[in-house]
Amino acid sequence: MMRSGHQAMSVPLAETTAWVAIAFTDTPLWVALGMALLVWHSCDWPDLDSPTASINNDLDWVTRAIGRIVRSVSWRVWRITRTALDKPKKWGDCHRDFTHSIEGCLVFGGAVAIATYYLPGLGTYCWYWGLAVFIGCLSHLIADSLTPSGVPWSIIVNLVVCGRTWQRHQVGKRGWFSTNTGGERRMVFLCLWPLSLLLALVFTGTLLPLIHIFIGG
Repeated sequence: MMRSGHQAMSVPLAETTAWVAIAFTDTPLWVALGMALLVWHSCDWPDLDSPTASINNDLDWVTRAIGRIVRSVSWRVWRITRTALDKPKKWGDCHRDFTHSIEGCLVFGGAVAIATYYLPGLGTYCWYWGLAVFIGCLSHLIADSLTPSGVPWSIIVNLVVCGRTWQRHQVGKRGWFSTNTGGERRMVFLCLWPLSLLLALVFTGTLLPLIHIFIGG
């Protein structure tokens, strides 16, 4: 899936994260908004395992260096955990492997939480930032599981249930959200923006007044 599709998928989750943080916790507004921004931005992080992904060029040599580290780690995790049923791969061919699993999302979130712990003013909410990144990466998995290639989702569950570590799974009609222009439009307009609008109405407190107007209350 292209970057625009992942960003569209992350918008409702970003709004929901901010709304839940404000409505059900004592999270300051600036932290909730920061979490929403992190959810949106981190939605593309799992694609650091692909040298051709747009995110590798976001910060020039910095993101390219991070991408090389991510690909190296991902490849080593694949090599250590693969089973006899997993197809052999060439070195570096690790796209949609470790970073596209729940375990990979946890690593991304944990790394951000640990990194922000030592930053003045941000350390108090380090686990909030980590949770936001985890949700953003999770949105990437959801989006990619709607494409024909699918994602592994969980190394541990795959090993226990499927007998092979890197079994990929897909959801829905095959090819409906494929990485072509039509698939991207379906992703944005048919699934995400109506939900995003609903969450925005809830977040801003305008949903109930609108309901009362329509039912004549």
